[in-house]
Amino acid sequence: MKQSLLTILALSLAASATAQSAADYSYLDKMSPLKEYIDHSKYPNFKLGVGTTVYDYLQNAKFKNLVNDNFTETVAGNAMKMSSCVDNNGNMNFGTVKQYVTAATEAGLNVYGHTLAWHSQQPIGWLKQLLKGKPDPSAQATEAVVFDKDFRKNQTVGWSSDKSKFGYTITFDATNGMKVRTTKKCENYWDVQWLAAENIALTSGNEYKITFTVKGSSEGSLHFKLGDWNNGPYTDFKFSTEWKDYTINMTAQCATNFLLLQCGDFVGDLYVRQIKIEGKTVPLVALTQQEKHDTLVYAMDRWIKGMMEACDGKVKAWDLVNEPISGGGNDGQGNYALQHDKNYNPGGTWDVGGEAFYWQDFLGDLEYVRQACRLARKYGPKDMVLFINDYNLESNWDNNKKLVSLINWIKKWEADGVTKIDGIGTQMHINYCIDQTDLNNIKKHITRMFELMAATG
Repeated sequence: MKQSLLTILALSLAASATAQSAADYSYLDKMSPLKEYIDHSKYPNFKLGVGTTVYDYLQNAKFKNLVNDNFTETVAGNAMKMSSCVDNNGNMNFGTVKQYVTAATEAGLNVYGHTLAWHSQQPIGWLKQLLKGKPDPSAQATEAVVFDKDFRKNQTVGWSSDKSKFGYTITFDATNGMKVRTTKKCENYWDVQWLAAENIALTSGNEYKITFTVKGSSEGSLHFKLGDWNNGPYTDFKFSTEWKDYTINMTAQCATNFLLLQCGDFVGDLYVRQIKIEGKTVPLVALTQQEKHDTLVYAMDRWIKGMMEACDGKVKAWDLVNEPISGGGNDGQGNYALQHDKNYNPGGTWDVGGEAFYWQDFLGDLEYVRQACRLARKYGPKDMVLFINDYNLESNWDNNKKLVSLINWIKKWEADGVTKIDGIGTQMHINYCIDQTDLNNIKKHITRMFELMAATG
């Protein structure tokens, strides 16, 4: 392993949940900053890194000083992942990244980039919308129901504000659907808010009719937003104590929308049975495999180009690909296969919740890494180094098979003669066992992990 590539993410910092007196830690005052315990004359390229919550680093001076004083490198916990910078309509915002990279480098820290290609924390609404298909030019637009959620059957909601603080509960039953019980009138109507639905695909600029089937234990108002965090105004309607359909006509401002509901100015029981959206739609023609490939390369290009421009050449090392190996299956050569979405069928349909999106499902096991590497090299600094990062590489239960599999996959990715991977990142988890035999076995496979990685060059 090259010393210049050696990065140890040794410690993670967190604010204490309870106040401690300075006397409890007075012995720390006698200690030098952590980075001063490194013999830099002997190991000039050794970096002592820390996983950093970017918000705290930018907003909390004590936290920032703690990081700057003790470490030589920092990596963002989440701020440089795709869903933190690209929303579900493909809008990109790298403002926080720019502030973080500038502040850290001006303080003399290296910034390690994490991560360019992963399956988690993705703007899945945008990526799925890109793959949904293209309008059929020979078809006429027709009125249709484009979204329909019946809370008597689909008893789910997403994110919600603090229930204990604002005094409300959300429950479901097969008769009334969703019941929101509020116990106090809040200072703001948005204090009580929850995500009723997300990833609603609409055509921006088109007119839609949204219908709520609602009643309350007393009269009140239901506030809502159909859009994303940057688009779509808040509006409201008044409901009565009887079941009624309340219809509002709206112009869609986004291709991928969420529906946020609010009722902090109401006290009592609010029932929402069903929400339906209707509008003119044009039948879609499915994309060919080549069109899916080209569309996702376009999306990856926008993302990686935007990130590299935001970093302005200051970030010299990246986790190019994060956690690609499944830990199971067979790649055809006796090694583990790559991770794939269990719900994806290349010849059929695909639907998945959350923020998981596997580039390899659509670009292929070789192509997605090669494209990510090509784009990083194209837009990043010339002296940048790229890593493949994964966990359980020190695994004693399968004799480091996951690492052996990763090394095998790197050989496949580099077989085109163009793709170049500079290093392997290991998310090593340290265990201690009282049983000496087990402990020695763990230590043996940690040693073997480093030997296997070093042998790759």
